[in-house]
Amino acid sequence: MERKPRAAIYTLGCRTNQYESDVVAEKLSLSGFDICNPNEKADVYIVNTCSVTAEADRKSRQFIRRGKHSNPDAVVIAMGCYSQINPQKAFDLGADFVCGTRNKLDAVDFAVRAVADKLSERKIAVGDLSDMPLEKMFMSSFSGERAYLKIEDGCDNHCAYCIIRRARGSVVSRDPSEIEAEAEALVRSGCREIVLTGIEVASYGRDGKDYTLSDAVAAACKGGAERVRLASLEPSVLTEELINSLKSHKEFLPSFHLSLQSGSAEVLKKMRRKYNPDMVRHSALLIKNAFPDAEFSADIIVGFPGESEKDFEDTCRLAEDIGLYHIHIFPYSDRAGTESEKMTDKISPDVKSRRTYELARLGEALSEKVYTKYIKNRTELSVLVEERRGEYLFGHAQNMLDVMIKTKKELHGKTVKCIAVAYKNGCDEAELAEEDI
Repeated sequence: MERKPRAAIYTLGCRTNQYESDVVAEKLSLSGFDICNPNEKADVYIVNTCSVTAEADRKSRQFIRRGKHSNPDAVVIAMGCYSQINPQKAFDLGADFVCGTRNKLDAVDFAVRAVADKLSERKIAVGDLSDMPLEKMFMSSFSGERAYLKIEDGCDNHCAYCIIRRARGSVVSRDPSEIEAEAEALVRSGCREIVLTGIEVASYGRDGKDYTLSDAVAAACKGGAERVRLASLEPSVLTEELINSLKSHKEFLPSFHLSLQSGSAEVLKKMRRKYNPDMVRHSALLIKNAFPDAEFSADIIVGFPGESEKDFEDTCRLAEDIGLYHIHIFPYSDRAGTESEKMTDKISPDVKSRRTYELARLGEALSEKVYTKYIKNRTELSVLVEERRGEYLFGHAQNMLDVMIKTKKELHGKTVKCIAVAYKNGCDEAELAEEDI
């Protein structure tokens, strides 16, 4: 029997990239490829690049080069944000085919032709995003419990530190009927939880459409999803109207990851963000009133140009006021081509390191406070069981808290009710409620 061609995909960056890589992998599999680990020898290496930071650029270049090192005869394809911004550089690094952020499925067509024809021509196929619609992607099956579902692409914000708008273009949203159909396919394949993702989820429908973010959630619920979450959100979208609408869907899970960036009004203004700390506090209060078991995590940039000690203290205070259970900390670094790169009031590396350390320690204390609250209150948690490790089952509660359950029962892929009894290794140890024993 003739050996199937093998393809490997390196994925860098965000959840949207992961979704797109999953779709590309599914299309390759349907086209006769075996999908293998990127560390294995393959006939085709696809690098789904990222360009959110200078470090992401470096890793993108590294993985493009690695393809030919792993197999000199392999076809190397670069796609994604780095490729969109730097197509010639990706090509010069050894990519045989370079595509951007809105024609990633072209990578599948090129891979099929290149393997069949033994690669006769290298090519750059990166277009002008202003002329390109949302790429038609659809995941027809998924083997895990939690799947990402892309609802939009692009961003219309002009944040001082960010280059992603250049890489992804303006906002383009999927029709709710497409979201419903994809959710239905994922549920049919066994998926229990769907996370609605995109480059700027908060802007869904703002590209002149007559639907809103709530319509995207409703579509996923209508598709049969048992549990539905939203990916990272800019706080300005969390209005009373949206929160009340989300509350009307029993499938919606109250975990809110905020693209916060800072808790200082001055720094947020300098970053060109659309909200201030008081707006964030107000939204958090509205959410807690609507969803008593809601929890918050956030992205925070430390050491943005001009950030004073008071600005940093304001950020720590806001993190405490909201009660973040997890903080994803980004020490600021210059990004070529951004407004903040030209700012002169840079923070020294030593000060950035100290603030990063202090915020991380605060984050650990806040996390323990949130987790132990559920032990004291004996609040019931609804946990989707995702894996077993030794004596314990592990999964995530409705508010995204990590939970471990000591039991011999095999409950993989099931949603169970449980009560937290102890805080261990950064998560709650819980006991099954009587109905699930």
